[in-house]
Amino acid sequence: MTEETQAQAAQRLYDQRGLTYEDSHHPSFTANFVKFAKIETGQRVLDLACGTGLVTFLASEAVGAGGEVIGVDISTGMLEQAKARKERESEKFSNVRFFQHDIIDLGDIVEIEEASFDFITIASALVLLKDAKAAVTGWVKYLKRGGKFVTDANHPQNFIDGMVIERVGSRLGAPVPYHRDWVKGEESLPELLRDAGLEVERCIPMASTGQGTMYYDLSDADNVFISKVITSEAARHLGAASLRDRARKMFKEEWLKVADDNDKIAEIDCTYVAVAKRP
Repeated sequence: MTEETQAQAAQRLYDQRGLTYEDSHHPSFTANFVKFAKIETGQRVLDLACGTGLVTFLASEAVGAGGEVIGVDISTGMLEQAKARKERESEKFSNVRFFQHDIIDLGDIVEIEEASFDFITIASALVLLKDAKAAVTGWVKYLKRGGKFVTDANHPQNFIDGMVIERVGSRLGAPVPYHRDWVKGEESLPELLRDAGLEVERCIPMASTGQGTMYYDLSDADNVFISKVITSEAARHLGAASLRDRARKMFKEEWLKVADDNDKIAEIDCTYVAVAKRP
């Protein structure tokens, strides 16, 4: 089985989500994310995996006419929405530019110069990268000295179906779009940022959806497998006829492993958000 590149996986997953992406928890989470970042007037911001521009446009308002925001994303469907909003509100967002590109390799975008940004942001996307530490290490050079890097990573039991799917994919050697097994707790994100050469200033737990902690039963495994694997684009490889039965069996095994002593599976509404500085 040929494994997708990160860029190919992102295109497949998000091209079809552009029209509905903002009909979700993402706008409220993004507002809190940008507020926590503390972007200031006149600054220059690079927003990676910008999607429909949720962070990009809030950052644009924060930096004002004297600042600039560059958004980069690989997804045609997501960027269509971002560019449409910029066109509708062209005067308000005249300080915004968008580029369709793989965020892992920014070297041939001439507008993105090294040591030129006060902020780099990447929201709700770090855990989609196969090697998050290598990616962050490669982005640090685009920050000014003292510039800030702002990102997030899911609590291990946030969107717990994704974590279980990742484990099943690993066991089967099948590609899945999630790469979050490195997140073991609140210290995992700060540790990654420090390893990438940054100085961590703040890291807090932040609600993702606002729904609080929810609980599944062991008996929910089949329904979750159907909704998140069989009928989902994200984990379509696990739903292929050649893997489906084995994937279903492994899903139930991994589902059992994350259950507590009362046979409940907790989905915890928590994402860790961090601000780190280039020394």
